[in-house]
Amino acid sequence: MKLARVWRGLLKTVQVLLIPLALFAAGVWIERGVTKRQEDIAVTQLVNSYYDGTAQLMASNNLPSSDSVLIARTRTTINRLRELERKAEIVAILRYISEAEPHILHGDVFEQDPQSEPYFVDLSNIDLSNTRISIMEIEYARLWGANFTHATFSNFTCSECGLAGASFRNAEFSSTVLDGFDLTNADFRGANVKHVYFGDAILDRAKWTDGRLCKESSIGECN
Repeated sequence: MKLARVWRGLLKTVQVLLIPLALFAAGVWIERGVTKRQEDIAVTQLVNSYYDGTAQLMASNNLPSSDSVLIARTRTTINRLRELERKAEIVAILRYISEAEPHILHGDVFEQDPQSEPYFVDLSNIDLSNTRISIMEIEYARLWGANFTHATFSNFTCSECGLAGASFRNAEFSSTVLDGFDLTNADFRGANVKHVYFGDAILDRAKWTDGRLCKESSIGECN
C-alpha cells in the first residue's frame, strides 16, 4: 500500500510537470502558425508594392533616375526575400524583370572585382534550389555561385550570363539555352542536360553529369 501511494504521488508530480510543458509547446506551435501567416501577408504586401512601384517608375519620363531607383528597389526587395527564403517570390520577380526591364540585370559577368559597386542587380550566391524556373529570357546576369540544386528549368534562356561555381546538381532541363554562359567550376552532377543548348558556354573545370571534371578550354561541351 505504501509503495502504491508513492507511485501515485510520483504520477501526480509528473502530470503537474508535464502540463506546463505541453501548454508551452502548444503556445510555441500556435505562435509559429501566426508568425507564418503574418509573414505570408507581409511578403504579399512587399511583392505587390514592388510591382506597383516598378510600373510607376517605368511610366516615368526621367529614365536615368528611374533606372537608378528601380535597381535600388529591386535589390532591396530581392535581398529581403532572400533573408526570408521566399524562393518562389524571387523567381516570380525575376520573370517579371525579364519581361519588363531586363537591362537592370546586365553587368560585366567576367568582372572579378568584389569591391566594385555594380550598377545592376547582382544575384551571386542566390539559393533557388528546388524551384521551377520557366518562361524566362535574360542576358548578362551575374549569378556566381548560385544554388540550383534539384531545380527544374523549362523554356529558359540566359545569354552571356555568369554562373561560375553555380550548382545544378540533379537539376532537370527542357528547352533551355545556356549559350555563352560562364560555367567555370559549375556542378552538373546528376543533372539531366539532354535538352540544353550550351552553344559557346565556358565549361572549364565544371563537374559533369557523370562526375567527370571538364578540361580547361571546354567550350560548349565537356571535354
